[in-house]
Amino acid sequence: MCDIWKDQSNKNFLTSNEIQKLPSSLTDINITGGEPFLHPNLIEIIKSTKSTCPRSQIIINTNGFQSKNIAQQSAKLLSIDPKIGIRVSLDGYGHLHSQIRGTKNAWSKAIQTLKLLQNSDIKNLGVSFTIMEKNYCDLPKIFKFCQKNNLQLSLTLASSSSIYFGLNKIDLRPKDTNKLNYVIKKIISTRLKSTNFKEWLRAYFDHELVKYNRINHRPLPCYAGKNSFYLDNQANIYVCHLHNWLLGNLNESNFDSIWTKTKTYQEYVRQCQDCWMVCSFKPSLKYHLPQVIFSILKLKLFYET
Repeated sequence: MCDIWKDQSNKNFLTSNEIQKLPSSLTDINITGGEPFLHPNLIEIIKSTKSTCPRSQIIINTNGFQSKNIAQQSAKLLSIDPKIGIRVSLDGYGHLHSQIRGTKNAWSKAIQTLKLLQNSDIKNLGVSFTIMEKNYCDLPKIFKFCQKNNLQLSLTLASSSSIYFGLNKIDLRPKDTNKLNYVIKKIISTRLKSTNFKEWLRAYFDHELVKYNRINHRPLPCYAGKNSFYLDNQANIYVCHLHNWLLGNLNESNFDSIWTKTKTYQEYVRQCQDCWMVCSFKPSLKYHLPQVIFSILKLKLFYET
């Protein structure tokens, strides 16, 4: 889980003025926290983000605890960006989710949020699932739940980060990769049978995720600091959200001058094997799409036979 909430030394919030200093060319923006829907000026933040980066696809991650608040704010967000997406975190099915989250009725609250959002005009709605030793056996139930309710499902492995997730999170990962592979195989097979190419990409990602859990080696290189970056609540810009590779601060320098410093870290990025996440996979497609398509075709052949 993300431990960023444990840092009580800094309670700064990003401001609209800081958002407006971002480059207009951004195409994918993931807004996370903490809990974004607790931000006192979330509506203004989204408004500034969309105004500054008009071509961006904005996704907001939420724990889904404040169902009514999330539904009310989402209605306002739709007037700013009709294509805005929301991902609700589920870390297990039923009681296990509440147990992992350490919050009574966490499951019922998250499900209530999903139901309210499904009854709204939010079209880009889904579930985020962080795979750990404690919960991976619940994946089939979560996948079936998402299928039944027409929800997207994105997977990630628990990962360590000195500036975001916290340390020693890798220790939470599944110990038996063969069992993890057995659990995910049906999900991959179902995705490959879809007529939606995006589901094929997810099948490839899930397949490689199992392999990554075993050998800790990315199938595609990372392009953090070239195609992506992490912006924290103090307006600091990092190469990514896993490492303390600080590039600069938007309140001290403009983005262009900050971005020139990425060259310093490119060798570190090329050698890094510390994650296999959707946020680092998607930029890789720009450079390796033929390779990924070929792998998908092999997967389809394998699963059909």
